Amino acid sequence: MKPIRHMLWLTVAGALTACGAPPPGGELSAQRLEQVTQSVARGENQVSVEQLAQWIIESRKDFMLIDIRSADAFAAGHIKGAQNLPLTDLVTPAKLGSLPKDRKVILYSTGSEHAAAASALLRLAGCDALLVKGGYDAWSRHVLNPDIPSVAEIGEAASIAKKRAVACYFVGGQGAEAPVYAPKPAPFVPPVTTVQPKQPRRAHREGC
Repeated sequence: MKPIRHMLWLTVAGALTACGAPPPGGELSAQRLEQVTQSVARGENQVSVEQLAQWIIESRKDFMLIDIRSADAFAAGHIKGAQNLPLTDLVTPAKLGSLPKDRKVILYSTGSEHAAAASALLRLAGCDALLVKGGYDAWSRHVLNPDIPSVAEIGEAASIAKKRAVACYFVGGQGAEAPVYAPKPAPFVPPVTTVQPKQPRRAHREGC
């Protein structure tokens, strides 16, 4: 984390100037840093993979999605609609200054760490930046390959149907049919058979 943080802070001054914000070093920059820190602490810079999937399905136009992984990782698989902009290319004053100010900028990496650092810098630079919580790993696990039972329990049918529909939208062929409720079979109880007690044998008496 330290190398990333060092690299980010080296570019803060130029990035803030490029984005039209005051350079760091004064009272205002310290106040801005406190605002960003508090916002991050409250988790306001995060979006879940489920929420992002819903935004993509709704074809929302109020955000820009950026994959900050390497070009090879991006080619192997990425979130629909994402642009590939590796972290080393993103954290330059020129590139930061070209990011939209009228839309959210959503970043994701393999996990959360690098995207968290980059989103913090973008927020310092005046951009409305969010990170995808869990990154592409979480996207693959919860959106592309969700754990979907073949049979729904009582009250689970709606949520399972939604998971199936979302997975089908992004990858296809992952159970587009809605789950069918089937109650658990009742445990087998063997029938009770009444057995008549044996009558005691009468003792044989001599001479009878």
